Amino acid sequence: MKIKRLAIAIAMGLGLTAGAASTQAAPVVLNQWYTFGFEGTGTPLLPGAGFVLGQRSIFAPDTPWTFDCNFEKCELTVTDGFQAGDEFRIFDFGNPIGDTNVVPNDGRIQCGNDEEGCLANPNFSHGHFVLAGGAHSLTGIVTDSPFGGGAAFFRIDVPEPGTVALLGLGLAALGLRRKRA
Repeated sequence: MKIKRLAIAIAMGLGLTAGAASTQAAPVVLNQWYTFGFEGTGTPLLPGAGFVLGQRSIFAPDTPWTFDCNFEKCELTVTDGFQAGDEFRIFDFGNPIGDTNVVPNDGRIQCGNDEEGCLANPNFSHGHFVLAGGAHSLTGIVTDSPFGGGAAFFRIDVPEPGTVALLGLGLAALGLRRKRA
């Protein structure tokens, strides 16, 4: 276990340094699925070119994946794809923001390149991370890859104005109801 943690720490340092120095990094678009690749436990997340593309995805550019959240918050969703068992740690400007959940290492469980299907499958590692408004620069490492690499997906969503408005109306109605009682 100590060796695995050391390998992850070293890869994190190398991956973040390599990502920060990349000249081909490009901003990512909000509300768009991206396919990224990886080579195994302890390695940094890679651009998507050269890996099997997701059904709704475009290839992720080199890291860091940069974007501006021009809202109060945005949500990053990361999900493993294809073969169950891979897990990830995500960083924003080099600071860890979280890990995807731990799942069984069972290569017999498959979800293919369907981002939504993989995300809905509890056998696949995924994570939802709330990001504050402002600039972001995302990188990541693979914390577990029992089968030595593959591809996965991410997207950054912004709250839909209609959803926020409905939530506000619902809270206001609850407030009025409590006031009358």
